[in-house]
Amino acid sequence: MENLKKVLLRIPKDANNSISSFPFLHFLKSVLGSETQFHVIIDEDTEDLFNLLPFEVSSYVLPKDKNNLRGVHHFSCNLHDVFNVDYFFDFENTAKSNLMGWTFKCKERYGISRGVSKFLLNKRITLKEPNTSLEELGFSYLEELTGQNFKGKKIRADKITLAEEDFLFDELIEQGEEAFEKTLSERELKIKAIEKGLGKDPYILCLINVDELKRFDKDFWVQILRTFENVNFRTCIIGSTFSSTDQEMYTQFFQSFSSKKFNSPLFCENYSDITGLLKGSKGVITNEWTAGSISSYFGVDSFVLPVDNSIIFPKTKYFTISPRYIVMNDGLPQTVIHSDEEKKISGFSELVDFIHKTWVL
Repeated sequence: MENLKKVLLRIPKDANNSISSFPFLHFLKSVLGSETQFHVIIDEDTEDLFNLLPFEVSSYVLPKDKNNLRGVHHFSCNLHDVFNVDYFFDFENTAKSNLMGWTFKCKERYGISRGVSKFLLNKRITLKEPNTSLEELGFSYLEELTGQNFKGKKIRADKITLAEEDFLFDELIEQGEEAFEKTLSERELKIKAIEKGLGKDPYILCLINVDELKRFDKDFWVQILRTFENVNFRTCIIGSTFSSTDQEMYTQFFQSFSSKKFNSPLFCENYSDITGLLKGSKGVITNEWTAGSISSYFGVDSFVLPVDNSIIFPKTKYFTISPRYIVMNDGLPQTVIHSDEEKKISGFSELVDFIHKTWVL
């Protein structure tokens, strides 16, 4: 039996950083062995994203009121699910996060050599580039750990395991065995339906996150969907809560395009329920960069309409595909950014023509 290793990561801020850690986690698992236990400490409630991985990762949210030196020490001392850690990898690299690895008494504690790290970390690296991405930082850690060069290697999630939510066991078991089995059965049927891709015909997936924008950019979707011809669509709306009024509004809107093949929208609370639907698509059009990054992880091309054109678009060097970002100007598509390339376009007709050529529709 393999020598079981325990790994703890401190991943700060947002979903972008969580997804950027996927290549590191994949390659680290291949180095340490299939029995490796992974734990991550994050700032936001993004545990669902780690369910996209084909292996288990336990995630813990650091409360905002604990995000200080005293609070981090208290949080770390009282997180009893994490103990006897072999490796700590610091992706935040502040005095607080350095202290976290030290408080957990991790055997090897990796981080950037600066400030108080010389007192709290025992595996320090010096970066050649000052603005190193989280993704690249992970591979610097891998090279320090293994002495191997991982440049040029890519990952793609070809298989996904959908774990049952922990809350089922906490809440439903008290309602009796019949209620418990009924809920599991309903969820299994839902996932099977989703994984069939809602049909065998090729389709584009419209993936819309209403939690991110807090609004629905109706004008954009009207313009782009009207311009497509002879294309099948599937629609998924991601959000934490949906009223019956909201569901009716979205359903009527997408079914109003009578010349297009639209099913009723699928309403989901998280991304882990739609992996089959996503992987079965020709490509994804979405209003949110997280969906674009997830698409890339599964090897699916995507066009992303960002919330804010001023943001720095996340780049993934270790996925087989990178998202394409649509830059708008005065309500019209102006540029499509893909990796380090930019393509100038003029209006929705040119954008749709470009999508047709890209996906060979």
